[in-house]
Amino acid sequence: MLVGTVLLQHEFNSWKTTPLWKEKLQHLEKTFTEKAIKITSYIYEDDKKNKKNNAKNEKKEADDNTHAERLLLNHGYLREAIYTENTTYLESDTVKKILTKSFYGTESVHGKTV
Repeated sequence: MLVGTVLLQHEFNSWKTTPLWKEKLQHLEKTFTEKAIKITSYIYEDDKKNKKNNAKNEKKEADDNTHAERLLLNHGYLREAIYTENTTYLESDTVKKILTKSFYGTESVHGKTV
């Protein structure tokens, strides 16, 4: 989805693109970003649910990155969002929670839940 937003943004910035198409492209980019946030959110929530269900493997899982963290950090989702300046994705609660959990080990820092 984030790759799709990059393609849409390149087409939007083209001088050949008419104003009507630019409006449609902006709408599609917003839709793609919202879908990417939902997908990331579902993966993150599923990771949390699986972690609770597998209590006996808790220590091993605590050391491993979750699927959502791997997608953001290792598979380039975060890099693509930064490169394309997709602030909607970067400022979403889900992305903030994943990054906070990844770097601080918890979803809340100093009593503030992200």
